[in-house]
Amino acid sequence: MKRILIIVVLLFCYSQNHIATADVGVLNLRNYYGSYPIEDHQSINPENNHLSHQLVFSMDNSTVTAEFKNVDDVKKFKNHAVDVYGLSYSGYC
Repeated sequence: MKRILIIVVLLFCYSQNHIATADVGVLNLRNYYGSYPIEDHQSINPENNHLSHQLVFSMDNSTVTAEFKNVDDVKKFKNHAVDVYGLSYSGYC
């Protein structure tokens, strides 16, 4: 009976292993930041958009959308050149 219980527990742990690898721990973040190219663009002007809490930046073949809490924050950056640095949170397919 003990052997069956141990086997069941091990199989359960093995089947739930994919959940543990989806964790946003330090090692996974280090792997993500080391595996994908960093976007680094300078002096990018936002496009005109119809949403009051967003700014949209077009660069090369990608588009970056920045969302803010309020309209006052958007006014600080609208019609000004900004530097964009970061990673795509959607990943690469």
